[in-house]
Amino acid sequence: NVWVLDFGHDYYRETGRFDEAIATIDKIIALEPHKSVWYDKKIQWLVSIGKYSEAIGAIQAKEGNFGFNTAGSLKKIDILQKTGNVDEALTELEKIISAYPAEKKYLRLGAGLLHEAGRVSETRSYLERILALDPQDADARTGLLLLGKETVSDTGYIEALSPLITDVNVGIDKKVQALLPLLTKQAEEGDSLSSADLLFLAAELCRVHAQEAKAFSLYGDVLKNAGNYEDAASAYQRTLALSKRNFLVWEQLMFCHEKTNEVAPLLQTAKEAIDYFPNQAMSYIFLASAQISIGDLNAAKANLEEATLIAAGNKDLESRIQRVWGQWAYSSKDVDKATDFVERALQLSDGQNGDAWELKGDLSAAKGNLAEARLHWQKALKTGGWKKTLAEKLNLKN
Repeated sequence: NVWVLDFGHDYYRETGRFDEAIATIDKIIALEPHKSVWYDKKIQWLVSIGKYSEAIGAIQAKEGNFGFNTAGSLKKIDILQKTGNVDEALTELEKIISAYPAEKKYLRLGAGLLHEAGRVSETRSYLERILALDPQDADARTGLLLLGKETVSDTGYIEALSPLITDVNVGIDKKVQALLPLLTKQAEEGDSLSSADLLFLAAELCRVHAQEAKAFSLYGDVLKNAGNYEDAASAYQRTLALSKRNFLVWEQLMFCHEKTNEVAPLLQTAKEAIDYFPNQAMSYIFLASAQISIGDLNAAKANLEEATLIAAGNKDLESRIQRVWGQWAYSSKDVDKATDFVERALQLSDGQNGDAWELKGDLSAAKGNLAEARLHWQKALKTGGWKKTLAEKLNLKN
């Protein structure tokens, strides 16, 4: 009785009796070899418990009985990928591609398999085959463009990338994908291409996608990385006018206001950010800092306490909070307490909190140690980058 055997298989499977479960499902298949459902049940079960080689054997047995099947072949590819047998998976995939030569999705799968395996340069053949079928395929065009970056100059890359950025028929996500490696390089190395070229591409992105928050957010990041904090702030404000849902944009806008010492805009932005994201410690930190600057020490104290509750355990946030507590103590004319807060901020950040170094310089200057103060301010410049207040203290130009 097949149904009794099926019940027995489920029972053995659920109680972990693997050998008996296998024997029972094989008995069912022998009784009803013309029903693919039993093969499928066996394959699904074997995959679910990680018996991948047995699952592939079951797929091959099914193919022996029913012939080539795309769904079975795709399942085999999935298993081979999970077990790290990428070359075997690609060999299997080529069978499907041969059966459906006009289907882009299988060529995309090949590129995806190689990409996930870290063999990005090998995706070229699949991307080229996709473009042979559809010369306007945005994913393939972008992929080849990024691969080609290894062999062309920055100028050549700009020339190749510009048509993609200005093409109104290509979605913004594809364009952002192409620009992100350049943005990352700019952030890490201080430059990627020339600033003018990268700014041009980002500005073109905004022109073509004037109602897309992503475009202006990326433009703001490019401007900020280039040290143009005022224009970056404008780009982030435009982003928020289109969409207020991304806290990172609020955070970057607050960083820009702090860099340029724009206290009133920082105060307003921090309050608005808290309205939309009440559980983000950075907003309270920025708000407290701005309130200290205008002498509202009681409100600043309350916001620092709120930030402390939210940030518990996060060393970076705790370092920032300690620095602002130092700012609060300094404004309260308690230099010794401010010094303690600054030292804690530097300890928590392993000496990488530029704002803490600036405040340490301010404390040295307040004690009349101007040479020492200058050393601390230079350390602040090195660890935290340009800042208007710091530039004024060091007599620097932006």
